[in-house]
This record gives sequence, structure tokens and C-alpha cells, in this order.
Amino acid sequence: MNRFTHSIFLIISSFFFINSCGIDDDGTPTTKIEDARRQQIANFYDGFIVHQTSIHVGNTTSLFEIATLFQETPSQETLRNLKESWRIAFSTWKKIEPFNIGIIQESFIHSSIHTWPAATNEIENSIENTSTIDVNYISGIGAQRKGYAAIEYLLFDEEESNILAKFTTNPKAIKRSDYLIALTENLKNTTTNLNQLWLSYETDFKMDVSTSVKGNQNRLINAMIAQLEFIKNTKIEEALNTMNVFDLENYRSQFSKEAIQLNIEALRLVYTGNFNSNNTFGLEEYLSQTLERPALNEEVINAYTATISAFNAIPSSLENVITNEPALIETCLENLTTLIRLHKVDVASAANIIITFNDNDGD
Repeated sequence: MNRFTHSIFLIISSFFFINSCGIDDDGTPTTKIEDARRQQIANFYDGFIVHQTSIHVGNTTSLFEIATLFQETPSQETLRNLKESWRIAFSTWKKIEPFNIGIIQESFIHSSIHTWPAATNEIENSIENTSTIDVNYISGIGAQRKGYAAIEYLLFDEEESNILAKFTTNPKAIKRSDYLIALTENLKNTTTNLNQLWLSYETDFKMDVSTSVKGNQNRLINAMIAQLEFIKNTKIEEALNTMNVFDLENYRSQFSKEAIQLNIEALRLVYTGNFNSNNTFGLEEYLSQTLERPALNEEVINAYTATISAFNAIPSSLENVITNEPALIETCLENLTTLIRLHKVDVASAANIIITFNDNDGD
């Protein structure tokens, strides 16, 4: 091979090598971007979601056990312990709730865990008219008659003495107790199934980092945007427009503000990826380092901080301020709007994310 022929060979070889690696629109090699997407998705899976779903199983198992103790020895003390156990389990659920994607979404399992508002008339009809109430019965009924919202309805919203009377001296006390136990057992079983679904999803979830609508980084970011919009449109604005506390998600337990805060904290944690010392590569690193958009990343971080601070500035429950200090809630909405815009427009554009839902979508 003469020198001229050798030079032509090298040029052609270099051309094919460059094209095999690929260059993204911003000049970053696509292999680098794909590797970074894979790392971010794997860290979310290993450092966050399977860890939290496992904790959730433990929390709902405790809830079932404490409900059983309350059934055996009903008292104000065991009722308070049961209510606190509900709060602990529900708090873990709020960290998991936004990530209803892939085979998890296709299973519709999230709706069996928490759909609100509870169908209170139907719940009372079941207690009044159903001959046998057990876990099999609960498994076959609609989502609004089971899960966290139904348990909240049975345990909160009245003076503890009135709640306790419904489980002790009321003519339907035994049936009501049976319904409560069946609810908590069903919830325990359903959260176990959710954990198993995520465990079975590991390989497929980590492997698909394509830029299609089914690529899992695409699904993850869409889920984050959907949850932020659901918080703004449904969990806050509807109640603010009606000035009615009954439109808040957890008005019975006075836990609506905390539920929103837990959602947003989970989203911020997933964005930063700072799960533990072994899992630190999140969307923050993907955006600032891989895509070389540090200024945009700083905007997003600041928006999370401002949004969380706005909710922290609410001195009491959301239920208390909805009519008395609506300006505090308006500030929360303004910050949420900024956070949504950054994710839905700026981050989505930078990361080539295809938005697959609209503003009216919920969970």
C-alpha cells in the first residue's frame, strides 16, 4: 500500500469510526450520553426506588399488625398508635407515588394503594350490608373503597371518642373492625406485590435508555412533570378555587401539606441523585456535566429550594390556611409553576425528552 492509498484508508476509517460513535445535536458523543442516561437510571433504581418500596412493605406490615392489636384491644392509646402507623406508611408511599411508570403503570397497582377521595357512602354500605368482609372481599372492590384513603376515612375526621365508639359500641362495630383489618391486610399484600414488580423490572428498566417515549429516562422525567402538575392543578388549585378544605387530599388527617412536601422532596432527591455515598449520579449531574448545562441545573435546584421553602413557610396545616391565609398558598403555586416550566420546557428540551401527557393528566 503506497503512502497516498494509506492516507485515503485512514481518512475513510476515521469517518466510519466517528459515525459509529455518533454526535448528539450539541456536539456530545451519543455513547457518552447513553452511558450517562444508563448510570442515572441505574442509580435511581438501586439507590431509591427498590429501597423505598422495601421500606414501604415493612411500614404496611406494621400497619396491619397495629390494626390487629387495635381490633383486639380497642382504646384511645391503640387508636393513636394506629393513626401514627398510618402516617408513617403513607409518608413512605408519598415518596414512591410519583414513579408510576412502565410495567408498574400497566399493572394499575398504584390505584389500589391510594385513590382519593374515598367513596365514603359505598364504604358504609359495605359495612352495613356485606355478610363477610375479609381480604378477598377488599381485593375485588373498587379503588376508592380501599387503600390509604379508605383507612384514613375510618380513623380520622371526628373526635377520637366518636371514632372509638364506632369500633366498640356501635351495632356495626365488629363489621367496621373487619373492614379495617381487611383494608390493612390488602394494603400490605398490594405493597408487597409492588415491590416484587419493581424487582422483576430491574433488567428491562436499566437497559432501555433509548430516546423513544418508552425510554426509561423519558418515562421518569415525564412522571416527575406529571406529579408536579397534579400537585398544582388537583391537590392545591381546586381547593383554592372553591375555598373548601374538603377538596384537599388529606383533610381528615390534616396531612395535605405534608403529603405534598413529601412528594416534592422525593422529586428533588431523584433530581439530585444524592441517595447515599454509592449513588450520587442524578439528573443534576446528567444535565450539568454530561449535557454541559450547569446554569440550567442551578435554576432547577433553586426552583426546588424556593418551592420547598414556600411550603415550609405555611405555619400550620394546609387545611387551616386555605381560607385564612390564601396568599401563602398562592406563593407555593407560583414556585410550582416555575418548577414545572423548567422541567417541562427547559430540561425536556436539553435532554431530548418527549412530553407524553398534558396539563389535565393526573397520576
